Amino acid sequence: MIMRIVFFSAFISPHVKPFCDCLYKREEVDFVYVQTMVLSEERRRMGYDYAEKIPYLIDLSSNKKQQYKMAEEADCVIINTGSADSNIVKRRIIENKLTFFCNERLFKKGIVKFADPKLWKQFFLNQKAHGKNTYLLCLGNFVCKDFESIGFESGKSFKFGYFPEESKGAVYTESEKIRIIWVGRMIGWKQPEIVIEVAKELEKNKINFEINMIGDGPLFDRVRQKCELLNDRNAVHLLKMLPNDEVRKYMEQSDVLLMTSNRQEGWGAVANEALSAGTPVVAFEMIGACHYIIVDGFNGYICRENDIKSVVTCLKKVKSNYSMLRTNACKTIELWNAKIAASRFLTLIERMQELSQVEYYFKSGPLSKA
Repeated sequence: MIMRIVFFSAFISPHVKPFCDCLYKREEVDFVYVQTMVLSEERRRMGYDYAEKIPYLIDLSSNKKQQYKMAEEADCVIINTGSADSNIVKRRIIENKLTFFCNERLFKKGIVKFADPKLWKQFFLNQKAHGKNTYLLCLGNFVCKDFESIGFESGKSFKFGYFPEESKGAVYTESEKIRIIWVGRMIGWKQPEIVIEVAKELEKNKINFEINMIGDGPLFDRVRQKCELLNDRNAVHLLKMLPNDEVRKYMEQSDVLLMTSNRQEGWGAVANEALSAGTPVVAFEMIGACHYIIVDGFNGYICRENDIKSVVTCLKKVKSNYSMLRTNACKTIELWNAKIAASRFLTLIERMQELSQVEYYFKSGPLSKA
């Protein structure tokens, strides 16, 4: 029997596509991805325009009636909160049809989020979902707690994440320097200026290092100006935006990925890309991927946010324990990948249909208990 699964979201990203590809290729699945919003020019420039490239993608951004029809006919719906009319979900909850919320954390900006009308809509949906066939896929470590704080039923949440394309094989050469890479848009909550503060502390500690910063944005000039205050102005290289395959090459030749984002980083797919290349990660503790795919002392280190000395201590640990961390980075992606996530998701659905209740079948990794 063919199962129809419909995924509702504003748009499909490169971090979600591999998981969707795996579902689409399964013979027992009729998979459709519904794009519910008009793609912005910024997203188009970032390569998110898949309209003519993906056979399972349907743009229904201007056809709400068809969105309802797709949701009504699906055996299983996955939906990002706020990406579609809340009445679509409400109807499925009332009819007790299998539905999964799929979300990053709700309180990225702290308690001020309580003023958001979308949050109150989610609160009322959470109330209706009690005892119903409605579950939560957590895109990051803090999602379960955030949802339960506004009434989502406990014991119905599963670990999930983003699953970008894996590296095609990393080639690594040793160096006396600790080679650090930072990748992202140079915007406020990604906090790229902290990287230069780390560089200053590394100089102060007389540690031999090199930093490659890949990305552009409104803070680029400020970062460049701060680089000029370093003793060694050639220690930090600002590379602006690069094609993804070029980013991969830099990643593969780095000792560590440094992630400096604050709590607004719902996941941080660059962590997947680094681990896939065998590159350990040092990350601030409020990043969503922390404790899911970034495990302190296993494949990298998690440090206190904005604590420069803590970052430097962690970078030293990376150099001292590099062989172990690199091996474990690769092991992480052997579990946290699109193929495993899709297979486990289908297993979960099948078991739910058989038992009509929640069961946790996987002890760790995707679709384990959040």
